[in-house]
Amino acid sequence: MCYMDVLQLLIARLDRLPSGDHSNGLKAVRLHVEAAIGHFRRGQQEGDETAFTDSIYRCNQAFEGSIKEAYRVLALKTPDKVTLAEAETFMTTSGIIRKKVLDQFTNYRREWRNPSTHDYMLDFDEDEALLAIVSVIVFSIVLCDQIENRLAFVAAQSTTTPAVPLPTGRLLDQVAEVLKRFAESYSMPQTDLSPQIKYERVQGALAAFLGSELSGAVIQNPFVGGVREMDALISASGEIIAIELKTPRRLRKDMVDHAVRWLDRVITSAVASGGVALMLPADAKDYRIADPDPPHHGIKLVIPQSWQLAKR
Repeated sequence: MCYMDVLQLLIARLDRLPSGDHSNGLKAVRLHVEAAIGHFRRGQQEGDETAFTDSIYRCNQAFEGSIKEAYRVLALKTPDKVTLAEAETFMTTSGIIRKKVLDQFTNYRREWRNPSTHDYMLDFDEDEALLAIVSVIVFSIVLCDQIENRLAFVAAQSTTTPAVPLPTGRLLDQVAEVLKRFAESYSMPQTDLSPQIKYERVQGALAAFLGSELSGAVIQNPFVGGVREMDALISASGEIIAIELKTPRRLRKDMVDHAVRWLDRVITSAVASGGVALMLPADAKDYRIADPDPPHHGIKLVIPQSWQLAKR
């Protein structure tokens, strides 16, 4: 995949984000990326080696703009009076930034932004400029996905109201019931969205729903750490329940099995005492709570009513 392919992915991500205060800043990010590509082409066509360094400086502006707009959305604060260092500190210490975002952030900052910022005599060649362009585009793409998630959370939070009280009992059973209610009330986004954007919107709306239905619990969404980040980690009354969300187009037994194995790993590693896997395809309306096959005392499934899990 060349840089033009990943650029089109970024443009699609930006075009599909709901509009808001972040919109103009993210448009500027796109313009900086396109300018970086323009410098790169100039260096190739005219043999001007300085154009590749110019390309990286434009990539740095796209990188910094992405961080500032992510701070605006994820921290729910204006970045106008926030230094880049403060925004970067938020990225690395807030606990809400997904690992794949942090990995891309760390890579670009270490390989491109820091060297070009602190060494004014540094020159970059064509290969380095190409890597910088691809790296900053990928960083912006994964950051857009997390922004999508947060915007969906905020939108859902403003319309979510608590439902009827949950039955008393184990937190595991209560979480399974809440996920069933969510599945039966949620309207899946239109089908022309990419699978990743659909997932981010669903996950953001789910976080708001959990906060409304389980107001007495501590909810970490997403939970970053341990053996792997989770869609949510819910704590109350000595129980810790992990949630694994899947948005498949159709029933796939291997996907169900993978979710159960992952939750079992989380429980075995003592990150959680139980787990619920939610299978949320686009076309289901009625859901049920089921046990995995073979049964696991600490794991529940929330699946469409029509799904039949074959017995072993």
